[in-house]
Amino acid sequence: MTGRTKASNPERDAPTQEWYQGQNLAEFPQEHVHEEFKLFRAHSRDYGPIYYASYPPQDGGRGGRFDLPEGRSLGTCYMATSGLTALRERFGPRLINARILPRKLFEETSVSQVRLPHAYWTASLITGSEARFGVKASEMSSSVNYDISRTWALAWWAWGLDGVWYKPGWDPRLAVVSLALFAEQTENCYPTCEDTQPGEGYITQYEQEFKTRISAPISKDEATTGLDE
Repeated sequence: MTGRTKASNPERDAPTQEWYQGQNLAEFPQEHVHEEFKLFRAHSRDYGPIYYASYPPQDGGRGGRFDLPEGRSLGTCYMATSGLTALRERFGPRLINARILPRKLFEETSVSQVRLPHAYWTASLITGSEARFGVKASEMSSSVNYDISRTWALAWWAWGLDGVWYKPGWDPRLAVVSLALFAEQTENCYPTCEDTQPGEGYITQYEQEFKTRISAPISKDEATTGLDE
């Protein structure tokens, strides 16, 4: 589903970084993401599933690797082709050296299945052809330095592409893919939430798939031990 040539979007301001100027981004590998794709998003249980992030992040955190700059009503929404992948990407650095994951991570998280409003053309980082442009797909997916991935995200957006189709940085399974979807925050074409499940419903599958232990739930007696009556 790659190989489509898309013209530059003259309504979007082209970025000015010199290290990719002169390259024809119309030839950058692309993925046609159909609206029939099953996509999942892991998110805080306190909020809905659809959120477009920009940088600098409003909460003072690091933000996402393909976030677009604040100031032009831009944003990036992160999804995956698997609910487990969506969870892994949300947990991120908390997985490092973690022999046991706290059950609370799952209890505070919901996983929603979303449907795209239409098909999208995205930059593809899964074909190997991106290397011709000096793009290292593994670095884009896993580097803790977001400067390069955000610069390229802006370049792809400025060219008229709708997002990034890439291998997730925290899920080693071969058959899963992540989607960073660009959008104007004023657009009325957000993905539709079709179903939402509690994160703890994934615990058994998560433990089996990733050979990871999840801490047991705290009993009522344990929760009240040491508390004044």
